[in-house]
Amino acid sequence: MSSKRQFLVAATIAASVLLIAPRVASAALVSFQQGVSGYAGTDDTMLASWAGAPSLSFGGRPNFDVGSFSTSSTARSNGLVRFDLTSLATMFPGGYTVNSATLRLTTSNVAFNSSASGNVQAILLDNANAGWVEGTSVGGAEASVSVWHRRLTGTDTTNNGPGSETWTGGSGAAGSDGGTVLGSAAMVTTLNTAIDIDLGASLSFIDTWASGGTNGGFYLRAEDLSASAGGRQSFFSSEDPTVGGRPELILDVTAIPEPSSFVLLLGALGMFAGLRCRK
Repeated sequence: MSSKRQFLVAATIAASVLLIAPRVASAALVSFQQGVSGYAGTDDTMLASWAGAPSLSFGGRPNFDVGSFSTSSTARSNGLVRFDLTSLATMFPGGYTVNSATLRLTTSNVAFNSSASGNVQAILLDNANAGWVEGTSVGGAEASVSVWHRRLTGTDTTNNGPGSETWTGGSGAAGSDGGTVLGSAAMVTTLNTAIDIDLGASLSFIDTWASGGTNGGFYLRAEDLSASAGGRQSFFSSEDPTVGGRPELILDVTAIPEPSSFVLLLGALGMFAGLRCRK
């Protein structure tokens, strides 16, 4: 066999072996938090049912409440948080696997009924309610945003005005009360305390969001909705001036690396040698 053909065979075999060899995966923690490393993909708001609040927008508030202000179960507030994850594919062009996901919320107020030791639940918002809009008000009437009574208020800021849309299942995103509970964490009685909600093992929704699919985000509520509970916890929102306290989604990801440039070089050498042999 000529030296040219020997080189061709050796280079082609080496390239083939490296191309089919398993690519060593590496683990990484990826965090999505408003204002960190240029990320600006968080939406959050509060839906409140206390007197005068069901038609008001709270998307511009630096915090949001989850639970009840009193032992009246009608005086409730729920939170909505959504993260844009479409940058995941860019971060891991060779592919990835999400091993775990954690929603981190930081307390902004300890004024809740500590005798009612309740939990905060993170629920996967029903796709039918995914088109909610954060808004910019801190407790006022606003057009085409989400409030307790409506998924979208009318263009005239009223509940029944042109363009208004109801929540599927009931007011306050209640249609998701029976939805998929991803995880929960206990309320705490200390300020500036991070609570982590483990979002469980069924994480296919992360891939859906990363690929640009329907993304309704998380619906946050108090687990105990009985009239005797009266537990409430306040959390910093993405509008809070202190970046570190804003809602954060933390993903444990196994990244699959792309074929190395060395492999590509060997393949090119094999092709070059093949061309030389034909001359």
